[in-house]
Amino acid sequence: MLSGIEFILFSVVPVLQDLLIAVLFVRGIFLLKERKKNWNARIVSLDPFYLWFGTISGGIFSLPVTFPHQDQFPGDERWYFFEIFVLLGIAFLLSYCNYTITYDREIIERSNLFGVKENFAYEEITGIIRHDSGAVLCFGQKKIRLDASDRGRFDFIEYTEKAYGIRYKKAIPEYKPERDPMNGNVKDPWRYLVIDVVMFAGAIFLLCFAVTPYVLPVDRLPAHLLEIRTSFSSYEFTGEDSGTLVLHTESYKMPFKLSNLYGYEIPIPNPHTLCNGKDYILMVGEGKKEYNIYTISTSDNQPIIRAIDVNTAERNTAPAASFFLIFIGILMLLFGVFGVLVGRYPERYPEWLPRLLFREGDFLYSSEEKSKEKGN
Repeated sequence: MLSGIEFILFSVVPVLQDLLIAVLFVRGIFLLKERKKNWNARIVSLDPFYLWFGTISGGIFSLPVTFPHQDQFPGDERWYFFEIFVLLGIAFLLSYCNYTITYDREIIERSNLFGVKENFAYEEITGIIRHDSGAVLCFGQKKIRLDASDRGRFDFIEYTEKAYGIRYKKAIPEYKPERDPMNGNVKDPWRYLVIDVVMFAGAIFLLCFAVTPYVLPVDRLPAHLLEIRTSFSSYEFTGEDSGTLVLHTESYKMPFKLSNLYGYEIPIPNPHTLCNGKDYILMVGEGKKEYNIYTISTSDNQPIIRAIDVNTAERNTAPAASFFLIFIGILMLLFGVFGVLVGRYPERYPEWLPRLLFREGDFLYSSEEKSKEKGN
């Protein structure tokens, strides 16, 4: 049985997430149709990629979160792994639905998901900060940021400059670019910084996910286990190398299975001694064709068999998967770290390294600049 907090986390929250994803998807499709219908109008909005990625990520990964396999999760790391992608999908959907700019001759209007609108007059423009993928329009302390993910941004910037010029007969004052995290060596540096941070965070998560079962002793069992009191009438060994013990009872149609016999903390006794007509207390997960046993205790709760934590047992069955995740995690970690270091201090690294980390044409620092620096 789940506690109150576990019920809310594993049962209520996933359903609310599914409803939110459905509402945001419908809202996003409506906005997409409106924007396509009026695409020649003066509109700035996020790229539809946000809508499709959010729908796919949130929709696909919400299935194992909302309808988990009760033998395995909720309760273990996989459930939280899927939940991260669900939250990521929701974040992308919220971003797509929460940002629209419309403009005309008189005013600029920015609106969000809830219909809250904020108006800006061209007379209020105090300056512009330009960068390769867009610009930042300044209205005193308020700002409108336009970057690579905004469709229609260049038309908006051009129109705003003309509207300002008509009113004041001069160009919008230009401010110096904000602090550059890549020291001016990379086009659209903030986008690359976000990519590097995401890669670094993803690497840490993957490494923790893959390594935790090997380094932390845990004795947690899966949630949603059933407690059954019964006696065994017969048994058999099945599977490769007879590695699965199947116990039968007269009270239940489905058999009881002990898989991966090496994955139990207390050694399994001779199965013949279990078929002695005595009642045992079992903690099991209900599968489609059998019950998976995690613990067997005597009628007075003395443990006879107890499974090692599920993740610990699985590390014995799929070491290749763990090592693959560790390998990918290390690559992502290196990408995230060196992406920032090479972008900020390119003179310290060989010329071939930026070609691995940055798209062609986005890396501005050249070997000629490097040689000039050495000459000086």
